[in-house]
Amino acid sequence: MFDTLIKDAQTFLRALAQDNTRDWFLDHKSEYDAKLRDPAKALLDELAPHLSRVTGYPVTTKLFRAHRDVRFSKDKTPYNTHLHMMWGVQTGTRQDPALFFGINPSQVTVATGMMEFSKDVLGDWRKVVDLDGAYVSDKIETAAQHGYAPWEPKLKRVPPPFGKDHPMANCCVTKDWSSRATRILQAIWWVLYEKNLPRSGPCPTCWSASRKPPHCRIRLRRAGAKILRILAGP
Repeated sequence: MFDTLIKDAQTFLRALAQDNTRDWFLDHKSEYDAKLRDPAKALLDELAPHLSRVTGYPVTTKLFRAHRDVRFSKDKTPYNTHLHMMWGVQTGTRQDPALFFGINPSQVTVATGMMEFSKDVLGDWRKVVDLDGAYVSDKIETAAQHGYAPWEPKLKRVPPPFGKDHPMANCCVTKDWSSRATRILQAIWWVLYEKNLPRSGPCPTCWSASRKPPHCRIRLRRAGAKILRILAGP
């Protein structure tokens, strides 16, 4: 049911971006339900038990709504031009981690981590960053070596009591710890879309018009085979 979710979602979202109005969305609501909402829910439900088996914890699902919260935003366009899905891993700790899958008009993103720290967890995060920055830096570097890249920080200035010249200033300005998983993205792209990979044109992995797909196709197949082994379990 979700074999063409990425393609259909990007086509719909590009059109929405051109006319982000209530009238346009209502006129195309049935298309949204059939090609985005329902397939996204099917994908969430399909992966949840596999992720639960892999993590060893119950997993909940969430499809983010199409409507934007414009109450405190200068941008009053009513709808999101992306489709976001999330699997919450119910660990029973102070704050549960999550896995994230998002589609926008030009790219697909997979991420994992904590989407936004609670107040007490944020305080502890900054304490660790301040007291043991070397440990945090080592973990970030290890994640990077495995194909992960952290989200851009939400704060523009280093919060007090830290100075702007703090050696871990880049971690002090973040309010969450989520990272894009490029290798997992390649794997999920393979699982959903391998049979539709183009023979020419923009590269489906790096989205560069100047690079041909074959150089990424091999990596996609290797990553896809790995994720399928994980999902299949022992």
